[in-house]
This record gives sequence, structure tokens and C-alpha cells, in this order.
Amino acid sequence: MPIESLQQDPLFLRLSTTKQHFLESLAGSKLWVAGAGKSGVAAALLAQKCGAQVFATEAGAVGSETKNTLAKAGILFEEGGHSLQNLSKHCDCLVLSPGIPLSKPLPLQARKLNIPILSEIELAGLFVPENKTLVGITGTNGKSSVTNYLAQIFERAGKRSVACGNIGLPFAFALQDPKDFEVFVLEMSSYQCESTHSLRFDATVLLNLQNDHLQRYEVLPEYLKAKWRLALLTKETGICVVEKKMLELALQLGLALPRSRILVLETGSSPGLPQQEIPTPPWSTLIHHESSLPIALYGELLDLGYGHLLCAPPFSRAGYEKKEKGCFQAFVQNNKQLHTFEIEHPCIPGEHNIQNLLAANAAALGLGVSPSLLALQWNKETSTYRQLPHRLENVTTDEGTFLSPKGVPKKVTLINDSKATNVESTLVALKSYETPLLLLAGGEPKGDSYLSFVPFLGNPIFKVYPFGKAGPLIEETLLSYASSTFVAPISASLKEAAEKALEDARAGDTILLSPACASFDEFRNFEHRGDTFKEWALSCFQKEKA
Repeated sequence: MPIESLQQDPLFLRLSTTKQHFLESLAGSKLWVAGAGKSGVAAALLAQKCGAQVFATEAGAVGSETKNTLAKAGILFEEGGHSLQNLSKHCDCLVLSPGIPLSKPLPLQARKLNIPILSEIELAGLFVPENKTLVGITGTNGKSSVTNYLAQIFERAGKRSVACGNIGLPFAFALQDPKDFEVFVLEMSSYQCESTHSLRFDATVLLNLQNDHLQRYEVLPEYLKAKWRLALLTKETGICVVEKKMLELALQLGLALPRSRILVLETGSSPGLPQQEIPTPPWSTLIHHESSLPIALYGELLDLGYGHLLCAPPFSRAGYEKKEKGCFQAFVQNNKQLHTFEIEHPCIPGEHNIQNLLAANAAALGLGVSPSLLALQWNKETSTYRQLPHRLENVTTDEGTFLSPKGVPKKVTLINDSKATNVESTLVALKSYETPLLLLAGGEPKGDSYLSFVPFLGNPIFKVYPFGKAGPLIEETLLSYASSTFVAPISASLKEAAEKALEDARAGDTILLSPACASFDEFRNFEHRGDTFKEWALSCFQKEKA
């Protein structure tokens, strides 16, 4: 469906105007949940509590724990495929796993039968009480860190909050008892955005857009359209924080703008702070009040240039300037107020995280969190931030050594960045380190090119250790441009690659698991891959005696 037509979608209109009626009609209705993963099971349990007749299906095998959960709840299920012949018998409404594209036979058959298709996020959203705050985050990279960080900001501000959605805890599980939380911070993948229609967010954050999931979307503009749906789900009274490049591409494609305030996130270090007062151009009222603009006006905006675009009342800015010794000054315009932050040592390292946390703080500021609290949480010395697992996670911060397979003690650092499932995420990790890196890269390939690793060979990459299904492609690509000095022989498994790296490591080196690939050739998911790496690392660790 074209993004401009979202608000004319019959399902959208039905859900947004008859939410209570929909919930009441769940009792006795036939709900088919396609995909018996965590989010599917959560959706099934939530709907079943309302009296729906739930039927769950899974293309692969259903795990024993999941079977027990479904059986205990009295939910029928099938595994090894989705039997289309049962669709008309078991389905008044289809809840689709985000991993199943809308072009697959099951959703196509549902459309043919005029059966509504919802995401787990959409279904769960129907259970959200009116007095709750909803924040949505999407982007190719950094969305989990921002989701986690924002949830902790609200906690520190005295609000009971939860990080959920694509981050690991399904939205439907968080809503089993909605009284537990005041703020729901949702990580939204592009897949989840596709089938979410009526949910309304108080704040949304669109971090960045890079090549990923192109096996599903084929071209970058289609990938953007899926993510841009989140912007259009922002309440008129809310705030949408969007990266500058994403906004520019959206304008080029003629996509509708959200009716909310729009805060544009500068990319990279800004040349300076904005003026306190900004002029108002004659066409600003039209931008503020019309969600879908005339094509001629889009062309005018592009001709005027980005700087003039920011003069409109719904637009404001956030950016940062680098200072000496790694410090930086950030600024956020909230309506016509200008807030500045002096940050010496941020609570999450890496320049990419300056922009990520700037986006999070801008959204929190727009929802009323005080600037002083944001500054306390942002600076490492006063922060209470708890690091996410699997994203640049130091396996151990204790003093000690790691014993190599040959029993040689190595004083090195091991970093678990298993969440880096594409090349762009790994590049972000590479830019975060100056010490020599022994890079563990491999797994299930996603169609990315590994050529972008080449400029990092020698500094900071000391050597790459390819493993898994993508191993031969990584090796072939890198050896076309570099000597075998920088590329280890292919390993069949992650553990084998890690053992080779530990054997080669020198004092002060960092062994970095940042695979640039999916995990499904060897593991259930990236969490399983990261946990396996950490278990191996801790088995090699020898803590120093006091």
C-alpha cells in the first residue's frame, strides 16, 4: 500500500474508530497466529485471555517449551507449515509474524478472503489503556541501544517503564498486565511497521537508514517506506525525531509528513549552534497542518534547500559539536527553546552513540523530561545506565587473563557484538576502537558486500577470522584486496574462529565478535550466538588473585 494512502486504509479506519468494539468482538472470534516465536506466542496468549479461539501455526518445528505453553493455555497449533486450506475455517483475523513477508502465500490468501492482517504490535496496541505513554524507535542500526536507554531515562524520571518490541520482550507480553508500566518504549523493525496501522505514539525516533533486508525490499526506497510508517503513527501532539538523510529521502520520494512536531537529527558534527529565534516562511502553515503535501510544494522545498526547510514551525534541530579531548557539546531545540549539553565522557562509548543518545534525549525532552536529568544520565560519571548485552559488550571487566587452547595466558579484551547482523553495524563497531582488533566475522550471509572491511585492515583490524556459511565469501573478498597476513583460514564454527584468534592475540589486543551476518546457520538467533561466545570466553578466563 502506498504510504500516502495509510489513513485511507479500511483496516486502519476500522481499528482506529472501533477499538473497543474490536476488543469486545474478540470473544468467540477465530484468531490465526502465524509464527510461533516469542511475539507470536505472546499475541496468542493475550488474545486467548479475551476469549478468542486461537490457532497458532509455525513453518518450522515448535520447541517443546512453546508446545507446553500453548497446550497449558488450551491453544491449538500446527508445525511444519501453514495449511492454507484451514484458513477459512480457523481465521476471522490473521496475526502475522514479522518474519513472514506480505507477499507470501498465507497473507496473500488472507487478503483474497478479505481477512484482516495484523502484526503482534498492532494486536497488542489494542490493549493499551489511554493514559499510557508510547515511544517508538526504528532505524537500521542503534535502535536497541536507544530503546534501552530511553526506558532507563523514564525510570530515572520516576516513571515505571519497559523496553519491549523487537528488542526481545514482545509488546504483548509487556501488556499482560498494563498497570505494571506507565511508559512503553518499543523497538520497531521495518517488518513490524508494515502491519501496524492504528497504534499512536507520543514520540517516535527514526535513527538512520542503511542497506539491510534488501532480500525483502529489493531497493532502499521500499525499505524506507516500511520504516516511514512509524513517523505517520506519531500523535499530532507528539514529536517525531528523524535523521536528516532519512527526511531528505522521504521528501524526494514525496512521502507524507507526520502531523506532529518534527525534530531533525543532524548527521555528524554540526558547524554551530542554531539561533534562538528562527524566521517563519509563508508556506509554513501548510506544512504544519497538511499531512500530505502537493507535489509542487515538495519540489519547492527541495529547491529551497534543507536550511530553509528547517524554518517551518513543525521543524526544529538537534546536533553536536566536537570539542577537545573527545568532549562534545550537544544542542536540542524543543519548540523555540534551545537546550545545550556539555558532555565529557558519555555513558556509552563510540561517536555513533553520540548521535544515538542525542536522538533519545531529544525525544525524552519533547515528552517533558528535564534537561538536568538528561545531562546526568548522559555523562558517564553520573549515569545509572545499564549496558545492553550483545552490543559492544565487554565480556568481563575484571582484572585477569584468558588462557588460549595451548594454555598460554593472554591479557586481552573480549567484546561481544553479536547484534551486529549486517556490515553497516560491524563498521560502526570498527570505528569505536583504536586498539588492534582480531575480528570474528561470519554466519548466515545477508547479501552484503564485505569490501568495506578493506580500509580497516591494518588499522584497527589486525586480522579477520571468517567462520560459518559466509566464511568463504568473506575470505575470497578480502584476499582479493589484501594479503593472507590479514585473513585467517576459514573456521567451520564461531568457537573454532575464537580459539584461533585467542591463540594469535598479543597483550593489549581486542578480540571482537561483530559478525556482520545473521546467526541462523549455527544458532537460534543473535542472542544465542552471543551467549555461546560469552560462555566460551568465561571458560577461558582466569581472574587475578587479590
